[in-house]
Amino acid sequence: MERIEKADMEKNRKYWNPIVETLSRERLMEIELKRFRETLRWAKEGSPFYRKKLHGIEPERVEMDPSMAESQNKEMKNRIREKLKIKTNLTFQVEFVKPGGLPRYSLKSARFKDMTRR
Repeated sequence: MERIEKADMEKNRKYWNPIVETLSRERLMEIELKRFRETLRWAKEGSPFYRKKLHGIEPERVEMDPSMAESQNKEMKNRIREKLKIKTNLTFQVEFVKPGGLPRYSLKSARFKDMTRR
């Protein structure tokens, strides 16, 4: 009986990790920047390859630009859309959904040309 109650409680939780998932955007970016700098420092200190690649870059001076996230999302959407088109020969509308949100589906179909037939 106790196991079922715990399982039900787990299903009804809104967040997997409430502390991290409810942080403000600014605080989350601070944490990401700190971890990114730590990763850069670790890579430079531990790997001759990355020491050479990252020559002249000081991890403490690295800053993150919030506007980069938007352009990276567009690039990723385009890459996903292109890969789906190559694999399926269909065009998809790709959209990212915020955590806790649900994607919207459009049930409209579109005609496409069968490229395998000549």
